[in-house]
Amino acid sequence: MVLEMSEPKEELGVIGKVDFGCRDIGRPCLWFEIKLLRGCVVKAFTDQHVLDFVREAGVFSISELEGRACVVKMQGDMLVGFERLK
Repeated sequence: MVLEMSEPKEELGVIGKVDFGCRDIGRPCLWFEIKLLRGCVVKAFTDQHVLDFVREAGVFSISELEGRACVVKMQGDMLVGFERLK
């Protein structure tokens, strides 16, 4: 039996439950939920990616990310890429 994977598709989401800490990976991490029409997924950024993301977002505080629209790339129910903030 061979499972065919569909092409990743861009979807619009809304950021919520933003937080910062070490979680279970033992190093600083920024994470948040992305609410989609069919549910939600969690995205986490670590190391230099945290700094780059916050700089590109242009926020003074990570709490300003709450409610921001974003575009993600989904393949089925799996998050395969965070494309951009809207």
